[in-house]
Amino acid sequence: MDRSGPAPPLEAPAGGVWSEQPAVEPGAMAFRWYRPARLVGLVEAIWEQRSERASTWRILPSGSVEFLVRLGPAFSLRSALRITPETTAIRQRCFLSGLHTRPLDMAYTSFHMFGAQLHPAAVPALFGLPCSEVLDGALEADRLVRELDRLVDGLRAAPAFEARAHLMETWLEARLGRSDRSGDALRMRRLAAHLPVFGAVSAGEVVRRLGYSRSHAHRLFGEWFGQSATGTIRMGRFVRAVEALHGPHRSLTEVGLGAGYYDQSHFIRDFRAFADLTPGEYRARRGATPGHLAV
Repeated sequence: MDRSGPAPPLEAPAGGVWSEQPAVEPGAMAFRWYRPARLVGLVEAIWEQRSERASTWRILPSGSVEFLVRLGPAFSLRSALRITPETTAIRQRCFLSGLHTRPLDMAYTSFHMFGAQLHPAAVPALFGLPCSEVLDGALEADRLVRELDRLVDGLRAAPAFEARAHLMETWLEARLGRSDRSGDALRMRRLAAHLPVFGAVSAGEVVRRLGYSRSHAHRLFGEWFGQSATGTIRMGRFVRAVEALHGPHRSLTEVGLGAGYYDQSHFIRDFRAFADLTPGEYRARRGATPGHLAV
C-alpha cells in the first residue's frame, strides 16, 4: 500500500484525506488510499490496489496489519505468510494479514484487492485476539467476524473506491464503537509512539522506562504489538528508514541516524534482517511505493 501518495490530496467530505497513484503504464499496478480522520491512530489508511497484468512483487515489512478483501482473482503468496499449512494460494474472500517480519513474495496474473491498514494495537480491539497470533501469518476473517456477507457483498457491489472506502470506514467505526477494548487500544497506540528509538536500547531499559515488570511488559507487547518491546522498536526504525529512502536524497549515514540507528553497521545489519537487502541495495531497486519491489 502506498502510504506516501504522490498525487495531491482529493477533497475528503468525511474529514479524511484521499490520494491516488495511477498506473504509470497500461496494466501496471495502481493504488488509491483514504486516511479516515475519525479512526486516526488505529486505522492508518483504507486502500485499493489493482493490476490487469501478471507480475511478482516483494513486499517488505510495514509495521502494520492488513484487513483484506479480495475483489479479483486468487493470487499466491510464495513465502512468509500462510492461510493454511497446505497452500499459499489466496482464495479466501477476506482475511487478516498479520504483522510480518520478513519479506513476502506475491505473484498474480491479475489483481484487485481492497483493505484497511491497521496499527497492530487495533487487532485486539477489532477482532478480540492478541496481535501475536497473526505474527508472520494470516487468518480467514470468517473465523474472526460473524456475518461478513453484508460487508463483502457491499464492497463488491460498490461502484467506485470512494463508496467502498466509506463502507469500510463505517464498518470499522461500528466495530470499534462496540468493542470494550478500544480505549486500551488507543492508550497502547500512544505508548508505542513514545518508545525510545534512538541508540542501543535493551529490553530491560525499555521495561524500566515504562514502569512495568518484565513479565507484564512481555505480555502487553505480545498482545498489542505482536512482538517484544525491542522487536517493536526495531520494526519502527526499519519502517522509518524505508520511508526516508524514498524521500529527498540524503546519504545512507544520514538516513540511518535519522531513523534511530546508532551507527552504519547497526543500520545495515538490522535493515538486512527485515529486507534481505542492504539499505544501498534497496535504494538502487526502489520503485514508486515504499516497501514494494518488483521482481
